[in-house]
Amino acid sequence: MIDSLRYAQKLEEVGFTRLQAETQVGMMADIIRSNLATVHDVKDLRVATQHDMREFRSEMHSEFASLRSEMEIEFTAVRAEMAQEFADVRNEFRTEFKAIRAEMAQMESRIVIRLAVAMGVMMTLMTTIILGATAYLVR
Repeated sequence: MIDSLRYAQKLEEVGFTRLQAETQVGMMADIIRSNLATVHDVKDLRVATQHDMREFRSEMHSEFASLRSEMEIEFTAVRAEMAQEFADVRNEFRTEFKAIRAEMAQMESRIVIRLAVAMGVMMTLMTTIILGATAYLVR
């Protein structure tokens, strides 16, 4: 704070009247009181700021914890959805592979039957040729 008595004395020493010095000191004291912070004001502000910072940290901690929980829930849901999608795709592939295997087995059966018929026809032709040749030679 200002030493108002000493300030007034200094003003009087340089030619101010007592009334002028007191008026000057009073105005200066009013300006200082209304515009300058005291050590006590600064301490109060520091305490209030520290309190606000603790409160802010607490709020941020809560917000991050809430966000973390929401993200974990979302990730769990996405994982479950992906697992279901993969299971569905696997089942579709299994079904398709079974259908392809069944179709291939049918094709194999048809090929075997056609080969058997072709071999039967060839055997019949060969037998006919051999019998015909033998009959021709025996005459």
